[in-house]
Amino acid sequence: MSCMDGNAATDSGTAQKIVRKLVEIPTQVLDATDCEERWRLPPSLSPLTERALQFKVPPSAGPGSVLRIPVDASTTVPVDVPAYAVAGDVLRITQRKDGSWLVQRLLQEFSFLVPECAPGDVLKVPGPECRILSFPVPQGLGLGELITLKRGEQGWTFDKVRTLPSIGSLQHPGASKHGPYLELLNMLSTKGYTRGLPTGPDGTLHVNVPFCGRLHEYPILGKFLADILIAEPSLIGVQVLATEICSDYYYDWAIAERWYREYHPNITLKTFVTDLAEDPLPGAGLTIAIHPEVTKGGRWFQIIGSLIRSSKPGVCLLATFYEVEMQTVVNMVRMNMVEGAEIEVVENPYYSDQADLQHPPMRYLIIVSSK
Repeated sequence: MSCMDGNAATDSGTAQKIVRKLVEIPTQVLDATDCEERWRLPPSLSPLTERALQFKVPPSAGPGSVLRIPVDASTTVPVDVPAYAVAGDVLRITQRKDGSWLVQRLLQEFSFLVPECAPGDVLKVPGPECRILSFPVPQGLGLGELITLKRGEQGWTFDKVRTLPSIGSLQHPGASKHGPYLELLNMLSTKGYTRGLPTGPDGTLHVNVPFCGRLHEYPILGKFLADILIAEPSLIGVQVLATEICSDYYYDWAIAERWYREYHPNITLKTFVTDLAEDPLPGAGLTIAIHPEVTKGGRWFQIIGSLIRSSKPGVCLLATFYEVEMQTVVNMVRMNMVEGAEIEVVENPYYSDQADLQHPPMRYLIIVSSK
């Protein structure tokens, strides 16, 4: 079975197009017996070494293929081609100190917002693959503009600059579009999950938002986090880390980042392109994970395990469309729960009088909490 998924997409901030794709409706619940041994543990937290090499995905390989990469005269490393990689993509493998290997697809484009600076300054920008990029500021560059760099044979070079719309001119979707998201946040508050969330040593609440997509719900999330700041006087601020596996959303993320700077200066938004099956998220007091594609199995066992690990202690909320997805999430969570952790499954209050919807976003909510 499948359904049509329609999204309004902006690639330049001005033109709009409709992207439609067939999305398979899951029918099978997965559990521990469906998990291969190599996917049973979350990705390693071991630090990286300097030992690394890179190569192109050959034409004969596709997602799920296993390549055997020679790293010296007597050693080869088995590398699973990531689901998002295609022939010709450049992969880099870096050895961790525990002997395992981190697999990354090298991004060919990277964008960032211009901070406070002056012409001639050299900005140090956290870039892809955990690299710090140096960018000399040219004349005429303005605060809050979006810079795009492209990777070439000689490294990263300037590609273009885009001016973002004024924050006051933005039109945000109303409750009719983001109602389920608003209700799940309200549910977290009314059930008491937002009280006493663990913070960092400096009193900052860290919030992880994996699979963030375009992050169009940023105004709703911002108000929710601002309310937490008001209710918890000991908090000095919130840092949101939003991640996605592809680099299609830099423009949308930049608008969200500027909006937080202007309306909620105590809330910092950082966005990254990363593969959570390879590169685990840092610890967070609150994690909000919308629509993980868990019934695909495979490395999703690792991803869910990584989310649960990064939320200890803290609260992790996962939301799914369908009951079979919810049951699969619960099974994956139970594979990674520690003593003292609790799990609660509820139906989103938004659907209390809409029982007959076929494809309801965020219908089933799984809340995992630990101290």
